[in-house]
Amino acid sequence: DGGTTDGAELRLTGHAGLVSGSVAYAYQLTSYTSPGLGFAPSEGDRPHSLTANATVSFPRGWRRGTSAGKVLEATSATVLARYASGARDYTCAVTTFVAPAAPSCTQSYLLVANGPGRLPSIKTVDLRLSRSFDVGDYALSFFIDAHNVFNFRNYTGAIGNQPNTSSALDEARV
Repeated sequence: DGGTTDGAELRLTGHAGLVSGSVAYAYQLTSYTSPGLGFAPSEGDRPHSLTANATVSFPRGWRRGTSAGKVLEATSATVLARYASGARDYTCAVTTFVAPAAPSCTQSYLLVANGPGRLPSIKTVDLRLSRSFDVGDYALSFFIDAHNVFNFRNYTGAIGNQPNTSSALDEARV
């Protein structure tokens, strides 16, 4: 559709002892052209993203002979945090819905009087814990992945003909 994405990213990485990590910021502007509509910003455009990750890794034999070494050797923990600005949301005029049960807009939604707004930003914090054990000549690894550990509410779309992230009518149907 003639779409383009322009942007820049800045990333800092580092390592100190048992800890390694990085922090990154990205800015991007996505746009597309559509016959009859001309130049318009993309619906999925999230111009600002900030990510950070940190890993603590305890190697095999770390502090051998100590209680801490016995518990933590061959163990690692990784935390990944992400923040992204809200995606564009185009509020539909009531008459443009294709089906009331599953609202979606026809192409005229780009021309709504108030123009596109933004949904709330998204944020997540994920955690991964892993541990390896020697079994003969082999290493057996176990891990636990926990996604969105703080249970942040992340919205990916607005409801109906309003730029809201909830609908009393939809909640009453559940």
